[in-house]
Amino acid sequence: MRIVKKYLFSAFVTLMASLVLMGCSFGDGTPISSLGDSSLPIRRYDLLEMRYLTTGDYSALQKMRTTYIVETRALVENLLKIGDLDESGINERLSNYYKDSTLVKAIADVDSAFFDMDRENEELRTCINRMRRLLPEVEAPDVYTQIGDFEQSVVVSGKLVGISLEKYLGSDYPTYKRFYDEQQRKQMSREYMIPECMSIYLLSLYPPSDFRGSSAEMRDFHFHCIWYVVNKLLGKEFFGPAETCKADAFMQLHKGMSLSDLLNYSSKKMR
Repeated sequence: MRIVKKYLFSAFVTLMASLVLMGCSFGDGTPISSLGDSSLPIRRYDLLEMRYLTTGDYSALQKMRTTYIVETRALVENLLKIGDLDESGINERLSNYYKDSTLVKAIADVDSAFFDMDRENEELRTCINRMRRLLPEVEAPDVYTQIGDFEQSVVVSGKLVGISLEKYLGSDYPTYKRFYDEQQRKQMSREYMIPECMSIYLLSLYPPSDFRGSSAEMRDFHFHCIWYVVNKLLGKEFFGPAETCKADAFMQLHKGMSLSDLLNYSSKKMR
């Protein structure tokens, strides 16, 4: 199993390195019907994935490969990188991959920890509502949850955003202690989920074209702008002054500038 041993906040470095991105129990717990509940902004693809991986349910696999083929292709080909979804034997390869003891435990722990996601659904709904008003040109993300392999927190493909729940099991989660220091683990708890989701989604829409070639100062400014905007979408100061001060100072000098203009300006400055 591939586990990244150096965790960087918001997976920004991972995002820049690839730039771009692909481009709860089943026996007696969360019903799989919640996957398709259109009233909730977060689709629980992880429940379908979990059903197949823990019970071998063929109907779950069929649904993964038909109704949710984009999510499944992203999981198999881009996140796990275990082959092409259309390859012979890929179903068994996927099932065997998750028989790793660390992932077996992660699946059970995700099942327990994320029995419901009411708080995250409400927080994302709030962000999307504010986005329609503050960033009217930005299409709302289509967010779903999955269980990956501890490598990426959030993956983006266009408006489709996948959140890997095994990366948000809390700073005291035993597996994290094997690979991450205390400061890194603080960011691997569920309160970071929606802020990180929105940050990486906006970064995918407003990417710096020369991330490696740009100065550290310009990279900092761009990230500060992203975090500044996410704070506005959240309606709270989730990211503190140390993470938004450069954007805040800039906006103090440009009081009439919209958030869209700020992101466009920051992105273009890095080109």
